[in-house]
Amino acid sequence: MIGIVILTFRSEDVIEACLDSLPLDTDPNLRVVVCDNASDDNTVDIVQTRARARRRDLEIHKVGSFLPADTAPLIRRSGNSTSWL
Repeated sequence: MIGIVILTFRSEDVIEACLDSLPLDTDPNLRVVVCDNASDDNTVDIVQTRARARRRDLEIHKVGSFLPADTAPLIRRSGNSTSWL
């Protein structure tokens, strides 16, 4: 399993292009976790819509910060090999 963690904050203008750049529908070993730092725009809604329409291996989590204590549990669950975007 390959995990990709995407950190976002007010990323509604770029999150769709970011998700489109990943082989979500073609690689069964890919799991994507989006960690949003309490955006007040439509970032979370966009990712949630994509997650429902595409694969189950795309998740969105609202975190209070990008501190290791907030994101470490999500990263450990994301896969054997993890990349940050």
